[in-house]
Amino acid sequence: MKIIKKRDGPGNPGVGICDKCGRHVTLHDAFVNTCTCGAEYNWVGQHLAPRSQWGYETGEQLSDIIGPHREDPLGIE
Repeated sequence: MKIIKKRDGPGNPGVGICDKCGRHVTLHDAFVNTCTCGAEYNWVGQHLAPRSQWGYETGEQLSDIIGPHREDPLGIE
């Protein structure tokens, strides 16, 4: 991902260009920022592994990553 605007505070997230489709992605969340094409990045623009691989090595659950404060943010329940 190419960063076109660096984060400069909580109310001013960074913006990057998606490696997969070229769209702009707002990097506002510390864990997951999803492009409309489905590619996911962390808050500094690093491309993330597919969600099916999350927790494989560490034993994490999805709730460990997104936390209990969000009510079904992925629409899977």
